[in-house]
Amino acid sequence: MPKLTKHLTSDTYSPWDLLPAPVPKDCDYPEGFFYHNVAKHLIKDTVRIMNNGLHIDLSRVEELEKELIVILDEVNNKLVNNQYIQEFQAIRYKTMVDKYVADRKTKLSTPEKYIKPFKHSDMTHRSYFMNEFSKENAITQPSELLPTGVPKWPVATVNKFASEYPVLKKLVKGKLSSTNKFAKLAMKQLAKDKSDMYNQKYVDQISNPVLELPPFSPASPQQKQNLFAYLGIESEAVSKETGLPSWDRKQVERVNKLATDPILIDLTQCFIDHSFAAIIKNNFISAFYNYTIDNRLYGQYKLIGAKTGRYTSSNPNMLNLPSSATIFAKPVKKCFTSREGFLIATADYSALTKIK
Repeated sequence: MPKLTKHLTSDTYSPWDLLPAPVPKDCDYPEGFFYHNVAKHLIKDTVRIMNNGLHIDLSRVEELEKELIVILDEVNNKLVNNQYIQEFQAIRYKTMVDKYVADRKTKLSTPEKYIKPFKHSDMTHRSYFMNEFSKENAITQPSELLPTGVPKWPVATVNKFASEYPVLKKLVKGKLSSTNKFAKLAMKQLAKDKSDMYNQKYVDQISNPVLELPPFSPASPQQKQNLFAYLGIESEAVSKETGLPSWDRKQVERVNKLATDPILIDLTQCFIDHSFAAIIKNNFISAFYNYTIDNRLYGQYKLIGAKTGRYTSSNPNMLNLPSSATIFAKPVKKCFTSREGFLIATADYSALTKIK
């Protein structure tokens, strides 16, 4: 197996001199070979690229921002009207209502909570006593009512009947036993009425729950997991964080390509478009504004930034334009312009493999 050697820096040497390169498995590469033969010879060009930046038209960035809003609105409208989303939302709403009703039921109180010892001096206790006593003895009750709807019995009104009913004399003088039949009935009814008053709002909420279901969020991993589970579609990836099925864009694109159901195709395409929209909004538009100086966009490049030895870029990523297959490719690329007398050329490296 031939052992390749390092090249020394020279004015005549270029990394192009390595071509055609031998197959890696057939050669013995010394440590630092790629740096000495390729990377360090590209340092000056890399610095020059970073210093030059890319000419960008911020007015077109503003147009892109507006177009992004329109596209996202269209995507959201399609999702709202998608049959599978509507079915899934109906299930979510039922689950939400069931959970809400169950929660309201746990808040209901029982009469036993409000049972108290009878107190003759308490207006409410006395009124409830007289309410029970009057019903059995056909006594006309006062018109003024307590908040619970029971007639209000002041001491003076009770005294009008005290001479006729000895038990009422005991009531007024505070000598009535709490074991008295009417006292016990009074406290039982009072406890029930208090419980009913407390429970009323929860009873209304249980019988007529008014809830607003949040719209489906294509950015929510959990909602997408639940949706695809409902549709009976499995993911080929698992989240490292949760151990649950992962529905990143790659998995959604796989389903989109394999699907024959037009409703499912429209649904997955919405997810794909929304995913790219988020990238455009968070990675491109903000970067265009934050890193543009005098109509030039500046970014950082790192030689041998990736494990494979290729360039990487950050603040912003200058090597990550949206694929031409997406609806955002042209609007983003329109933001880059050439200065007068120059042209912008593009090359599709995937297509180069087809050249013979």
